[in-house]
Amino acid sequence: MARNLATLKNGIKAISESPPTSFVEAGTRWADAYAAYASAAQSPMGGAPLGVAAAKPVLASALAAAFAGGVIPATTAAAMDAAFTAFWLTPPMTFVGVPPGAVTAVGAGTLVAALIAAAAANLASQADADGAAASMAAAIHAHASTVIVTHPVVPTPLIGPIL
Repeated sequence: MARNLATLKNGIKAISESPPTSFVEAGTRWADAYAAYASAAQSPMGGAPLGVAAAKPVLASALAAAFAGGVIPATTAAAMDAAFTAFWLTPPMTFVGVPPGAVTAVGAGTLVAALIAAAAANLASQADADGAAASMAAAIHAHASTVIVTHPVVPTPLIGPIL
């Protein structure tokens, strides 16, 4: 199995269809949606991620803080980028394999412009919940595609993006 964009889109859509009543609830629900999506990721060797459950509360807290930070799109987008990047890197997510792999890089900063563009497009087109969730999920999915896992295979390490 590999990451499924529809899983992420449906999770985000569910949040908009039943809006959270607090920033903490919003962060938790976004983290739940992302963790469900990230749990299906595979390393270049086909290994599953370990530590998604441990990383989820940290992501929820960081997203709650991002949402509470105000309505300036660039500020919120930058905080969300940092939160999703930290999900994979703090500490580095490990993946099953022989030998096991670990996340060695994430395209930090790559999500900011994509989130701002998605939000602007959603507003301009007056997107419905499905369309808005699809554009936000696509931006976050593209960011997750920058997650690089290294398996220290001898003599040559296997390095590549998650699937």
